[in-house]
Amino acid sequence: MFSLQIVEKKIQDTMFNQIDDEKNLDKIFKVLDLEKIATVDKMRSTYFYLDKYEIALDCIDNLGYFVEIEVKKYRGDAIEEYDNLLKVAKKLNLNLNNIDKRGYSYHLIYKDEMKED
Repeated sequence: MFSLQIVEKKIQDTMFNQIDDEKNLDKIFKVLDLEKIATVDKMRSTYFYLDKYEIALDCIDNLGYFVEIEVKKYRGDAIEEYDNLLKVAKKLNLNLNNIDKRGYSYHLIYKDEMKED
């Protein structure tokens, strides 16, 4: 089963820093009083489509397969880009009734509860 995750345009600051030792990262998280709530193990293949869209095919352990489409080059307003993104999804035969904006962590945490619904 494939589902579609649409990543909406966001303004964000992203910082990258290489951590050579997982134990050091754990120490940093403890100092910041962060608690691990989920581990997402995934295999991702990424493709570019029409020189505008990034399409990621994800295989998530304990969840299954997902498709994520992201606009990388905006050529119109947000509503127009969203409509175009949906057209791309339809062209790829993705089921638009399965759009889910929640992250993989959410699904891993609430996986058993969601089965009961």
